[in-house]
Amino acid sequence: MGRERTFNKIETVSKKSRLIELLKEAILSGRLASGEAIVEGRMSREFGVGQGVLREALIELEHQGFVQRTPYSGTRVTTLTHDDARHIYDLRILLEPPAFVQAAPKIKGETLAELKRIAWRAQKAFSNGDLVHEYQHQLAFRQLVWSLSGNDYLERILDRLVPPLYALYLIRASFSGTNLDGLMGTIAVALENQQLVIEAFERGDLDELRPLVQDFLVRMKAAIGEELLPDMG
Repeated sequence: MGRERTFNKIETVSKKSRLIELLKEAILSGRLASGEAIVEGRMSREFGVGQGVLREALIELEHQGFVQRTPYSGTRVTTLTHDDARHIYDLRILLEPPAFVQAAPKIKGETLAELKRIAWRAQKAFSNGDLVHEYQHQLAFRQLVWSLSGNDYLERILDRLVPPLYALYLIRASFSGTNLDGLMGTIAVALENQQLVIEAFERGDLDELRPLVQDFLVRMKAAIGEELLPDMG
Protein backbone atom coordinates (compact mmCIF):
# COMPACT_ATOMS: atom_id res chain seq x y z
CA MET A 1 0.00 0.00 0.00
CA GLY A 2 1.53 3.28 -1.12
CA ARG A 3 2.32 6.12 1.24
CA GLU A 4 -0.39 8.79 1.27
CA ARG A 5 0.89 12.07 -0.16
CA THR A 6 -0.20 15.50 0.94
CA PHE A 7 0.28 18.77 -0.88
CA ASN A 8 -0.06 22.35 0.28
CA LYS A 9 -2.98 24.18 -1.23
CA ILE A 10 -1.89 27.18 -3.24
CA GLU A 11 -5.05 28.58 -4.78
CA THR A 12 -5.90 31.01 -1.99
CA VAL A 13 -2.31 32.20 -1.66
CA SER A 14 -1.97 32.74 -5.41
CA LYS A 15 -5.29 34.59 -5.49
CA LYS A 16 -4.16 36.85 -2.69
CA SER A 17 -0.81 37.55 -4.34
CA ARG A 18 -2.45 38.31 -7.66
CA LEU A 19 -5.03 40.52 -5.97
CA ILE A 20 -2.27 42.48 -4.20
CA GLU A 21 -0.56 43.13 -7.52
CA LEU A 22 -3.82 44.17 -9.22
CA LEU A 23 -4.75 46.56 -6.42
CA LYS A 24 -1.25 48.02 -6.37
CA GLU A 25 -1.38 48.50 -10.13
CA ALA A 26 -4.75 50.25 -9.83
CA ILE A 27 -3.35 52.58 -7.16
CA LEU A 28 -0.17 53.40 -9.08
CA SER A 29 -2.10 54.02 -12.30
CA GLY A 30 -4.55 56.34 -10.54
CA ARG A 31 -7.59 54.16 -11.17
CA LEU A 32 -7.83 53.99 -7.40
CA ALA A 33 -7.13 57.57 -6.34
CA SER A 34 -5.35 58.77 -3.20
CA GLY A 35 -7.88 58.94 -0.39
CA GLU A 36 -10.46 56.80 -2.20
CA ALA A 37 -12.44 54.46 0.05
CA ILE A 38 -12.15 50.76 -0.62
CA VAL A 39 -15.55 49.18 -0.07
CA GLU A 40 -14.77 45.55 0.64
CA GLY A 41 -18.09 44.05 -0.48
CA ARG A 42 -18.11 45.85 -3.82
CA MET A 43 -14.38 45.30 -4.41
CA SER A 44 -14.57 41.58 -3.71
CA ARG A 45 -17.41 41.25 -6.24
CA GLU A 46 -15.50 43.22 -8.86
CA PHE A 47 -12.44 41.00 -8.50
CA GLY A 48 -14.40 37.81 -8.02
CA VAL A 49 -12.78 36.87 -4.71
CA GLY A 50 -14.06 36.29 -1.21
CA GLN A 51 -13.97 39.11 1.30
CA GLY A 52 -11.53 37.09 3.42
CA VAL A 53 -9.00 37.02 0.59
CA LEU A 54 -9.54 40.73 -0.07
CA ARG A 55 -9.06 41.54 3.61
CA GLU A 56 -5.79 39.60 3.70
CA ALA A 57 -4.61 41.48 0.61
CA LEU A 58 -5.51 44.82 2.21
CA ILE A 59 -3.59 43.93 5.36
CA GLU A 60 -0.50 43.26 3.23
CA LEU A 61 -1.01 46.46 1.25
CA GLU A 62 -1.30 48.36 4.53
CA HIS A 63 2.04 46.88 5.59
CA GLN A 64 3.52 48.06 2.29
CA GLY A 65 2.01 51.51 2.84
CA PHE A 66 -0.40 51.60 -0.10
CA VAL A 67 -3.58 51.73 1.98
CA GLN A 68 -4.50 53.07 5.40
CA ARG A 69 -6.91 51.13 7.57
CA THR A 70 -8.78 52.96 10.33
CA PRO A 71 -10.94 51.13 12.91
CA TYR A 72 -14.66 51.77 12.32
CA SER A 73 -13.86 53.96 9.30
CA GLY A 74 -12.68 51.39 6.77
CA THR A 75 -9.78 51.37 4.33
CA ARG A 76 -8.61 54.13 2.00
CA VAL A 77 -5.83 54.50 -0.53
CA THR A 78 -2.90 56.23 1.15
CA THR A 79 -3.04 60.00 1.11
CA LEU A 80 -0.63 62.41 2.77
CA THR A 81 -0.35 66.18 2.72
CA HIS A 82 2.94 68.07 2.74
CA ASP A 83 2.49 68.61 6.48
CA ASP A 84 1.84 64.89 7.02
CA ALA A 85 5.07 64.03 5.18
CA ARG A 86 7.05 66.62 7.14
CA HIS A 87 5.67 65.31 10.44
CA ILE A 88 6.74 61.80 9.45
CA TYR A 89 10.23 63.05 8.67
CA ASP A 90 10.39 64.90 12.00
CA LEU A 91 9.80 61.58 13.76
CA ARG A 92 12.16 59.69 11.48
CA ILE A 93 14.93 62.21 12.22
CA LEU A 94 14.44 61.53 15.93
CA LEU A 95 13.93 57.77 15.83
CA GLU A 96 15.90 56.26 12.95
CA PRO A 97 19.45 57.35 13.86
CA PRO A 98 19.26 55.61 17.29
CA ALA A 99 17.75 52.53 15.63
CA PHE A 100 20.73 52.31 13.26
CA VAL A 101 23.21 52.82 16.12
CA GLN A 102 21.49 50.17 18.26
CA ALA A 103 21.50 47.73 15.36
CA ALA A 104 25.16 48.27 14.47
CA PRO A 105 26.70 45.66 16.84
CA LYS A 106 24.48 42.97 15.28
CA ILE A 107 25.28 43.90 11.68
CA LYS A 108 28.17 41.67 10.75
CA GLY A 109 28.65 38.43 8.92
CA GLU A 110 25.39 37.24 7.35
CA THR A 111 23.32 40.26 8.38
CA LEU A 112 25.85 42.60 6.77
CA ALA A 113 25.88 40.41 3.67
CA GLU A 114 22.08 40.55 3.51
CA LEU A 115 22.09 44.35 3.73
CA LYS A 116 24.60 44.42 0.87
CA ARG A 117 22.36 42.12 -1.20
CA ILE A 118 19.32 44.32 -0.61
CA ALA A 119 21.31 47.46 -1.49
CA TRP A 120 22.55 45.79 -4.68
CA ARG A 121 18.99 44.84 -5.67
CA ALA A 122 17.86 48.43 -5.06
CA GLN A 123 20.68 49.75 -7.24
CA LYS A 124 19.91 47.26 -10.00
CA ALA A 125 16.19 48.16 -9.96
CA PHE A 126 17.06 51.85 -10.15
CA SER A 127 19.42 51.23 -13.09
CA ASN A 128 16.56 49.43 -14.85
CA GLY A 129 14.11 52.28 -14.16
CA ASP A 130 12.03 49.97 -11.95
CA LEU A 131 10.92 52.35 -9.20
CA VAL A 132 8.45 49.88 -7.65
CA HIS A 133 11.14 47.34 -6.81
CA GLU A 134 13.72 50.02 -6.03
CA TYR A 135 11.49 51.45 -3.31
CA GLN A 136 10.62 47.97 -2.04
CA HIS A 137 14.31 47.14 -1.62
CA GLN A 138 15.12 50.55 -0.16
CA LEU A 139 12.38 50.08 2.44
CA ALA A 140 13.45 46.48 3.09
CA PHE A 141 16.98 47.74 3.83
CA ARG A 142 15.71 50.06 6.54
CA GLN A 143 13.22 47.52 7.94
CA LEU A 144 16.00 44.99 8.42
CA VAL A 145 18.04 47.54 10.34
CA TRP A 146 15.03 48.47 12.51
CA SER A 147 14.44 44.80 13.31
CA LEU A 148 18.07 44.39 14.38
CA SER A 149 17.87 47.36 16.76
CA GLY A 150 16.47 45.04 19.42
CA ASN A 151 13.81 47.62 20.29
CA ASP A 152 10.43 46.19 19.34
CA TYR A 153 8.59 49.42 20.16
CA LEU A 154 10.89 51.46 17.96
CA GLU A 155 10.58 48.95 15.14
CA ARG A 156 6.77 48.96 15.30
CA ILE A 157 6.57 52.76 15.31
CA LEU A 158 8.87 53.09 12.29
CA ASP A 159 7.12 50.26 10.48
CA ARG A 160 3.85 52.12 10.92
CA LEU A 161 5.16 55.55 9.96
CA VAL A 162 7.47 55.01 7.02
CA PRO A 163 5.87 52.62 4.46
CA PRO A 164 3.02 55.05 3.55
CA LEU A 165 5.66 57.64 2.67
CA TYR A 166 7.46 55.24 0.34
CA ALA A 167 4.18 54.16 -1.24
CA LEU A 168 3.24 57.78 -1.81
CA TYR A 169 6.50 58.41 -3.69
CA LEU A 170 5.50 55.65 -6.09
CA ILE A 171 1.97 56.99 -6.45
CA ARG A 172 3.30 60.49 -7.17
CA ALA A 173 5.84 59.15 -9.67
CA SER A 174 2.98 58.07 -11.93
CA PHE A 175 1.49 61.59 -12.05
CA SER A 176 2.34 63.71 -15.09
CA GLY A 177 2.95 66.84 -12.98
CA THR A 178 5.60 65.21 -10.82
CA ASN A 179 9.19 66.40 -11.07
CA LEU A 180 10.48 62.98 -12.08
CA ASP A 181 14.07 64.17 -12.54
CA GLY A 182 14.04 65.52 -8.99
CA LEU A 183 12.52 62.30 -7.69
CA MET A 184 15.17 60.22 -9.44
CA GLY A 185 17.83 62.51 -8.00
CA THR A 186 16.65 61.86 -4.46
CA ILE A 187 16.69 58.10 -5.11
CA ALA A 188 20.31 58.38 -6.26
CA VAL A 189 21.12 60.23 -3.02
CA ALA A 190 19.35 57.49 -1.01
CA LEU A 191 21.34 54.76 -2.74
CA GLU A 192 24.58 56.60 -2.11
CA ASN A 193 23.63 57.02 1.55
CA GLN A 194 22.87 53.30 1.82
CA GLN A 195 26.38 52.51 0.62
CA LEU A 196 27.95 54.94 3.10
CA VAL A 197 25.87 53.41 5.90
CA ILE A 198 27.04 49.90 4.93
CA GLU A 199 30.65 51.08 5.02
CA ALA A 200 30.09 52.61 8.48
CA PHE A 201 28.59 49.30 9.66
CA GLU A 202 31.63 47.46 8.30
CA ARG A 203 34.00 49.75 10.21
CA GLY A 204 31.83 49.74 13.33
CA ASP A 205 31.97 53.52 13.24
CA LEU A 206 29.06 54.60 15.45
CA ASP A 207 30.24 58.21 15.59
CA GLU A 208 29.86 58.46 11.83
CA LEU A 209 26.69 56.37 11.57
CA ARG A 210 24.31 58.63 13.49
CA PRO A 211 25.00 61.83 11.44
CA LEU A 212 24.97 59.83 8.20
CA VAL A 213 21.39 58.72 8.86
CA GLN A 214 20.24 62.00 10.40
CA ASP A 215 21.68 64.30 7.73
CA PHE A 216 20.15 62.17 4.97
CA LEU A 217 16.68 62.39 6.54
CA VAL A 218 17.01 66.14 7.07
CA ARG A 219 17.90 66.49 3.38
CA MET A 220 14.91 64.40 2.31
CA LYS A 221 12.57 66.46 4.48
CA ALA A 222 13.89 69.66 2.88
CA ALA A 223 13.12 68.23 -0.57
CA ILE A 224 9.39 67.79 0.12
CA GLY A 225 7.39 69.98 -2.24
CA GLU A 226 10.23 70.15 -4.73
CA GLU A 227 11.86 66.85 -5.72
CA LEU A 228 9.93 64.36 -3.62
CA LEU A 229 6.25 65.17 -3.43
CA PRO A 230 5.39 68.20 -5.55
CA ASP A 231 1.84 69.46 -6.02
CA MET A 232 0.36 67.46 -3.19
CA GLY A 233 -2.94 68.45 -1.66
